Amino acid sequence: MTEGNAEYEIPPELLEQLEQFRELRSALAPVIEARLTGLNDALASMRPAIEAAQAAGRALQTFQTAFEGLPDLKETLRSGLRRVYAPNWDPDTVRLRSIRAIVAEDGIPIVWLPRDVIVTELMAVSTRDERLSVLNVRDAEIIEDCTKCLGDCSATDLAEAVTLARRAIEAYVVGLYEPAQALAVLIAEAIITDYVAGGPGPGSYKRATHIAKFHGSIMLAELRRVAAIAPIDRFYTEWYAASGIPPPVELSRHVSVHYPTLQQYSRSNALLAVMLLVSLLREFTEWEDASTDPE
Repeated sequence: MTEGNAEYEIPPELLEQLEQFRELRSALAPVIEARLTGLNDALASMRPAIEAAQAAGRALQTFQTAFEGLPDLKETLRSGLRRVYAPNWDPDTVRLRSIRAIVAEDGIPIVWLPRDVIVTELMAVSTRDERLSVLNVRDAEIIEDCTKCLGDCSATDLAEAVTLARRAIEAYVVGLYEPAQALAVLIAEAIITDYVAGGPGPGSYKRATHIAKFHGSIMLAELRRVAAIAPIDRFYTEWYAASGIPPPVELSRHVSVHYPTLQQYSRSNALLAVMLLVSLLREFTEWEDASTDPE
């Protein structure tokens, strides 16, 4: 190279570095190629899993879209329970295991009345005494519920009983608990005989208690009807003066009619008698309506 183009001459140290780079590239090329080949092989082996994951994602999206189109399952269940429960029961708070204890063991009516919040309170406690305390505290509201319920008892065959039930309520409201209880017990006995026992005659009490007894296995569709008449079993508990057994202080048809005592004729028993009467009148109204339904 001439002195004229010396300024374009590549420095020796740069040439040496270029040579070192070419040597390094030649040395690394097989390693890089092997790594790239391995990476491609790995990606190829993973492709089925990736495709499966993508397919699962698409299926999940399809399922989610379909699920969003379904009705609310909780609301669907609540709607179904409303059709078989008494209308004064809250599906969110009613406990099936408590229903039997309240209506059959305690003899407390909870079908058609009282209002749902009181039924919920009855469900929340565990003994009969606690439940009676709830009723006694809320008796003014319960009497309101009874009066309202009688307004829905429109069956012609029950008209006189409904009128007499109103008289029993009137007596209770003014504090005449004994007349209220006596009248409610007599009317309740009469309609139980007609609608449950199948008419008067020997064995009518036993027939009524047998039919009213809350059995362990019942169809959900029958729950309201069974729960409505279940308190009759305790109401008709057998007792006779000649038995030598002290008369029960709890509401009893036999003691109220044949052996009246101050312990039997109480405010609490009067309220239970009125509740039982009105609950049965409302339930038997449904039976009358069903028997005349052309379908």
